[in-house]
Amino acid sequence: MQRSEAFLAEGERLSLSGSFVWRLDTDEITFSEQLYRTFEFDHNYSRDVRADWGRGHSDDIPLLTDKIEAARTGNRGLNYEISCGCQNGSVKYLRTIAHGPETRGRPEDYSAIQDITERRLSKMHSAKPDPTWHM
Repeated sequence: MQRSEAFLAEGERLSLSGSFVWRLDTDEITFSEQLYRTFEFDHNYSRDVRADWGRGHSDDIPLLTDKIEAARTGNRGLNYEISCGCQNGSVKYLRTIAHGPETRGRPEDYSAIQDITERRLSKMHSAKPDPTWHM
């Protein structure tokens, strides 16, 4: 069991992916260790997902609201990209994939989140023309 947990933790670290379980009936959220690192949270952080994403791009707040409502109403196959503000003021771009089966009669949402900030910023920067380039 410990070996399996170590493999999972290393796989999350290498892929810049973390995971969490959200109990929809109580709003209790449990993060993996990698997700704490991704969000730059310490273990005492009181999770307020809407506040965190609210520090990102304001255009993403309606998207997050829609995805939270979709999870609450039974849409169990979510896959989207969104920005998130970190406590230090930086913004991260994240891909979220969620699946929420009922577990022992309790609705739970299982999500994997991958930090795609470097890839997203690379695309944003490469889309701008280079002012030093001339024909």
